[in-house]
Order: sequence, then structure tokens, then C-alpha cells
Amino acid sequence: MGQGQSTTAVLDLPAQLPALAFPPSHQTCKLQDPPPNHHHAIWPMLHAGNPSPSTSTNQHAIPQDDTLSEHERYSAHADKCCGTETGGQGSTSLDHCRLNVEKPPSDPSDVEWRFRAYPKERAAWLAVLPTLDIPPSRVERFAACGSTAWILYSPSTDHYKVRATSCNLRICPVCGERMRREAMTHILREIHGTETARWKMITLTLQHSSAPLKQQHNYIRKCFRRLRQRQLWRNNVVGGWAVIETTWNPDTGHWHPHLHVLAQTPYIPQKQLSSVWCQITKGSKIVDIRIVESEDGCVHYITDYIAKAPKLDHLSDPMVQLADYYHALDNAKLLITFGTHRELNDADTESTDPDDWIAIGTLADYLDQARSGDMLATQILLRLEGNTCHAPYTPVSPET
Repeated sequence: MGQGQSTTAVLDLPAQLPALAFPPSHQTCKLQDPPPNHHHAIWPMLHAGNPSPSTSTNQHAIPQDDTLSEHERYSAHADKCCGTETGGQGSTSLDHCRLNVEKPPSDPSDVEWRFRAYPKERAAWLAVLPTLDIPPSRVERFAACGSTAWILYSPSTDHYKVRATSCNLRICPVCGERMRREAMTHILREIHGTETARWKMITLTLQHSSAPLKQQHNYIRKCFRRLRQRQLWRNNVVGGWAVIETTWNPDTGHWHPHLHVLAQTPYIPQKQLSSVWCQITKGSKIVDIRIVESEDGCVHYITDYIAKAPKLDHLSDPMVQLADYYHALDNAKLLITFGTHRELNDADTESTDPDDWIAIGTLADYLDQARSGDMLATQILLRLEGNTCHAPYTPVSPET
């Protein structure tokens, strides 16, 4: 996959958020009490500690005039974001590849924000990566993932988002979210307008084995290629996508890789498919076939498993097993495309993104203002749609 839906890497907010206009009862609300629609992942960050001295020189920073109401401050802030005060976006406009603003200094709160839903996973990988025989630059990239973060605003969509340096490593839980979102957008486009009755969710399993995980991944891919060459498959399946999910069984002490397949097919007999799969794999006969009830349902079925790491609390020896998992993903295609459907490419991920993103300030500055009790900064943080995982300063090709 050219490097979904998980709720852990984005703000878990209602689908429709209220506008940033504050009624009188909110104008005196400070951070001693959670503001409306607060989120468990960012609230501790805003409530803990004292704000660091702000060194912001951003021309789009939130106005600090105490004589203005919150609504007036928001209006002034929106005017600056849209360039109505300066006659244009000026030096803070964005394109899809890089920020045309000076790279902000790194702040510890940038990375903390990025991994606010994955602190244990980040700590585990920071311990594992230096022990692997990989280029040191990959370790450095992961450690810096989320740094030098800007908050962006799109006037055309009235949306905010965070853009920061990304490591683009497949084991990164936050970059994995981006991979899932890109795959979801691509597959939705491909299946839109087709009959959902012609799609099936198929799970193909392997028997437990003590072999290294990379060897098991290669084997299940090989078996799937052979399955697609069989007459049963060729006569019934038009195309689709497949993803390997990997879990660790603490009872057996073995990996359990299995293949999730979204197949365009009106019907494929389960007994025959199980028999053919058993022949190909030399003993693995468990096959599950389910009917797709909606486009969103089938897309989530396949994309939720992209770059989905095993749960840390299931691992008996995380240092060993995470290293095995890392090597299994090395240079491996995460989304397998087969039949009549297209591969995911960069054009699929860029075309839906607005082209009017404006850098309105550093994430660190907005976090400082929110910790100081600024309700507008707090509401902007709450309205963020999640972290984009493109690397705007030094783009790199995705790799493990």
C-alpha cells in the first residue's frame, strides 16, 4: 500500500459540533471545569501543568484584547485566517506538499499531542526500535513524529487540523491511522454505485505455527495467490482487496495471522472454498464468509486491519514479539489489490483535500493559551479533525 476507522487517533466528538460562538454563560468558563464537548484524550493535557511563556509571533494568533467578547474574538480570528485583514493568505498559505512558513521550534507538547491516545505504544516502540538492525534514521524519525506542529484552518470548509512532521513508519500507530483513512477513501470510490449484495467479507485462516511471523505472512500471501488461480475463485470473484491481521495468542504462545478479504462476488460456496483453502495451505480449513450490508460496513471491515499492531497486553515478551512484528511488515504490501480494481496511489489521497489550508499558529502556542483558560483556543483544539500524517517539511517515501 502506498504509504480507516479507528476512533483512538482522532477526537471522539459528536458528528456535528457547535459553532465557535459563545453564549454569555461560556464567556467566564475557565479550565477548572471541563468546557462543553471536552474530550478525555486532550483534557488532561490542557488541565495539567502551567503554560510555558508564549513566544508566538504568528500573524494569525488568537486576539488577546480583553475588551472583546469571545464571539468578537472569534470573528477577528476568522478574518485573520481568511486573509480579510491583509488582503490575502500571504506567507502562511499552504499547498499539498509543504508549509510556506518558517518551521516552528520543536516543543514536547507537539509529540505528546500526537500520541495522546497511544502513550504506551510509543514508549514500547521507542524501546524496541534501537535494538533492531535498521538505519538509525528510522529511530530518529519515529522519535520526532508529531514535532514542529502547526494548526491549519480551511476557510472553504471551516475545518481545523494539525499538520506536523511524520515518520511514515508502518508500526507507528498514528501514521497507521492515516494509512487506513487513505485506503478507506480509495475503496469507497471504487465500490461506490455497486450493489452491496455483490460483495462478501471472507476470512481465511492459518494453523498456529512457531515459525517467524515474516515467514507466516509470506506463506499466507503465497497461498492467497494460489487460491486466486483456482477455477472456483476465477469463476466467482471479480476483484477486491485483502489485508493481513496479526494477533498473538498468549495461551499457545504463537502468532495467528489471518487474511481479511473484501471480494466482489454474488456467491461463492463456503464448503468448496474451505476445501480448496485446506488443500492449498495443507491443513488450514477455517473459512468465514459474510454478507455485506452497507458500503461503510465493508470498507471498515477491510481497512480497520491495515497496520493494526497486536495488543501490547497480549504479548508475553513485547521486546521479542514487537521486533518480530516489525520485520514481518518490512517491505510488505499492507493492502493487497486483486482482480479488476486499482491500486491505491498518491492521486487518490490528495484530490479530496482542500487547497486553501492556512497556518494559523503553532500547536504549542494554542495549547499554552488553552491551559491559561482561553476558551477560543480550547474550542479550536476540540474542533480539530485529527492529525494529518503528511510530512510537510521533509517528505519521505513510506517504508517500515
